[in-house]
Amino acid sequence: MVIISLAASLSLFALYNLCLCAFPPVAYRRHDPVERCEEFVYGSRKHEAVLVGSGLLGQLESGLSQGFFNLCFPYFGSTTGVEIIVLSQKKPDWIFIEANYIFKETDKNLIVKLFTGPWRKIKRFVPAFRKKNRPVALLRNALGYLKKTKKTTPARLADGDELERFIRIYNQPPDLARLEDHLEKFKTNLNTMRSRGCRIAFFEMPVHESLRHSRLFEWQRQRLNEIFAREPYHWITGGQQNEYQTIDGIHLTEESAARYTGYLMQEVRTLLT
Repeated sequence: MVIISLAASLSLFALYNLCLCAFPPVAYRRHDPVERCEEFVYGSRKHEAVLVGSGLLGQLESGLSQGFFNLCFPYFGSTTGVEIIVLSQKKPDWIFIEANYIFKETDKNLIVKLFTGPWRKIKRFVPAFRKKNRPVALLRNALGYLKKTKKTTPARLADGDELERFIRIYNQPPDLARLEDHLEKFKTNLNTMRSRGCRIAFFEMPVHESLRHSRLFEWQRQRLNEIFAREPYHWITGGQQNEYQTIDGIHLTEESAARYTGYLMQEVRTLLT
């Protein structure tokens, strides 16, 4: 009886994995970094371009061109996405790097979770072990889809309290020694991707004018220009930053996010051709 039950369980598990391979779930949960990374690391699709950055890139998700992958990480920045691409051994044709939050720490806990442990290699071949494919996750996502209703949120101008808080944070004296070490590791990872034949471009998401010229952003912009301004690196500039509105100084309103995504994709297509 035990043998029959075990055989039946293994058969059902194998059938579940075959179904996942034949009919994969539509998408990962938008803001779950583990699901997002597993989709990129273990997926078989080759991506023409990968965007890496902070949670600001989450606003661009729906407007990205086919063949693009969005490695965005709320509370962290572009260095996390670049390191994940390096460790995954993937070779996208292009990496587009959001330059707003390169100074933020790399999410080391996420990287350890993805690239260490006994299940790492198994997840590549057995999709049921990936987070988004667990039955509980599938049920949760299905219920979320059923509950989702279309809502139109009116555009709001920058919230004064939040904007003032960000202004205070980004005008504090930066820890230059730590940031220089951080940039050196970032440069090493980019050199690794260039050696694999990957091309690299930077862009800066629009933020409130008072933040754009804050002490930390100005220092970061200057150092990035000193290190990465020349070939073989590319920069997407312009976009009429002052024409975009934010809800808190850093997150674009829905209408501004849609317009900026359109502008960015137009500039990206120019580079790709």
